[in-house]
Amino acid sequence: FIDEDNEFIDEDNEFIDEGNELSSILGPLCQIIEPLCRKPIKELYLNGNELTSLPAELCNLTNLTELYLGSNQLHSLPAWIGNLTNLTHLSLSCNNLTFISAELGNLTNLTTLWLQHNRLHSLPAELGNLTNLIWLDLSNNELTTILASLNKLGLFVIKDDHVVFAAD
Repeated sequence: FIDEDNEFIDEDNEFIDEGNELSSILGPLCQIIEPLCRKPIKELYLNGNELTSLPAELCNLTNLTELYLGSNQLHSLPAWIGNLTNLTHLSLSCNNLTFISAELGNLTNLTTLWLQHNRLHSLPAELGNLTNLIWLDLSNNELTTILASLNKLGLFVIKDDHVVFAAD
């Protein structure tokens, strides 16, 4: 799966696959790539692969610091996403998410969270646990209010391209 030109894994141990529709082989691929690299994968780019769900094998990549899942067809996130506690950057933009699970609040190392261009109606209160968050993009969703718990984080919340302050 890794050729001599490092087509799948680059020199920084970043697995990159954007727009290659890996949905059918992603699970088995995750099981073999990290051992082949001989060191943990830190960044995973799976943008534009028409993923409708995330394979459970991804939960074993606990050393991930950056996970890019934008421009797929995700409708929900598995609860195990909250176990990827080393994540600092998470992109879920341009999917079909209608809700975010409370387990996302376990990702207390997150500094950047992209949720723009989804179908979110509400947010879990547990997002207030993300005390390291400095960038949150919620633009182009179906939100009517923003949680007061986000206001205490002292970050700017973007909703429909305007900064919005939290409602109680």
